[in-house]
Amino acid sequence: MKSQSHTPQGAVIKWRQTPGMIYPLSVTLLLMRRSCTMSKKYIHILIYAALAGFIYLFSGNTTTIAKNGTDLERIVKVLQSHDEMEIKEWSVFARGIDEETNTTDQYYKKVHDFKKKYAEFDWKQAENDNSLTAAGTRKNKQTGTLETIKIMMTLTKSNPTTYILYETKGTQWTEDNLLYIKWDFLLRTNDIFRENPSIFTCIKGEINDKIGKVLSFYVNEMVDEFLAHEIESIKEENFVSVSAHSTEFNSFLMKDQMNLQLAMRKEGLGGKTTFVVGTPIITFEY
Repeated sequence: MKSQSHTPQGAVIKWRQTPGMIYPLSVTLLLMRRSCTMSKKYIHILIYAALAGFIYLFSGNTTTIAKNGTDLERIVKVLQSHDEMEIKEWSVFARGIDEETNTTDQYYKKVHDFKKKYAEFDWKQAENDNSLTAAGTRKNKQTGTLETIKIMMTLTKSNPTTYILYETKGTQWTEDNLLYIKWDFLLRTNDIFRENPSIFTCIKGEINDKIGKVLSFYVNEMVDEFLAHEIESIKEENFVSVSAHSTEFNSFLMKDQMNLQLAMRKEGLGGKTTFVVGTPIITFEY
């Protein structure tokens, strides 16, 4: 899709739209060609027009997704403030309902369109009496992350529902991962979903505790660091799970506005201690 924005003296800025992205093609060229004859006033107008198009990229249904980068950043910051905590696995995924896909014919067309659009993904399909599923995976060699796009239709007689999921996960954490989530994940998510999807962030790791602190000590400390208050919990000697509400995160579940879950498990005497942190809920098994 192309559009034109007219500026004084007949200057034209051409915009080109690609999936999830809009950018000016000719602003630089116009500035180079007319810099000798154009007044500073009109050069500024062109620059402002270019910036307006750039801002448009991050408006609309990207707001929630863009904020998600800060959710992940906040969790990582708290975990990395503890030298004994090591991140082993992380995941960010978006989930939405495709209200336009209500029949099996529409589902198969959606799968066909996605396979064509995201041909760089390795696609596999599965069917049973209860659901239809198509999943595409792609290993990002540059970041070491694994991307997954999944289309799933639940087969019910009255009201079949189609879900679309997009997940990015990794086993190592670097600052490049954060940049990837803030930019590439945002653009891909904006391209896949028509409406704002629900975003889930989860991090799993291990605690190298030589002192032998009890699990509740770590959990209570992290609840405080996330500026949260406990809603419900399960506390045992070798397992602790806490659901809480934190002012650090905007998204929440309707029940008690829960938006943070913490869990820790110790595998017997001398065994390793694992932790999981998620917002608004934990999505890893624990």
